[in-house]
Amino acid sequence: MAQVRHLYRELLRTAKLLPDGQSAAALQEVRTKFRAHINETDRATIQQLIHEADGRLKFWRMITPRRASAEAENKVYRVNEKGELVEGHGEYAKNAKLSHFGMVTDEMRFINEQQLRRMSFLPYKKRI
Repeated sequence: MAQVRHLYRELLRTAKLLPDGQSAAALQEVRTKFRAHINETDRATIQQLIHEADGRLKFWRMITPRRASAEAENKVYRVNEKGELVEGHGEYAKNAKLSHFGMVTDEMRFINEQQLRRMSFLPYKKRI
């Protein structure tokens, strides 16, 4: 019984998210089909109806458009130095080092060779 109630509520929630032309018809369909079988007692029939309703729910979830995210609306929020939530893109720190590609040091070469060996692109050096 709890499974049927949960499925009914999920179907109603998903039907409300459908586009406007389909939403009202889907809500009415869910209500009428569940009310038509409210007095069903045969377990096999109930399982078959649950299976059909679950299939309908999965189909509606596939065709339901996703909600617009903050990035889709071109709104980006960040936290500034004072801890306040501010709309807009952040500024780069003035002294921040954005790239190491301008200068290659011996330490960077050593780290790169270590990583290449670990990923088997270079053979390990033999120790004598």
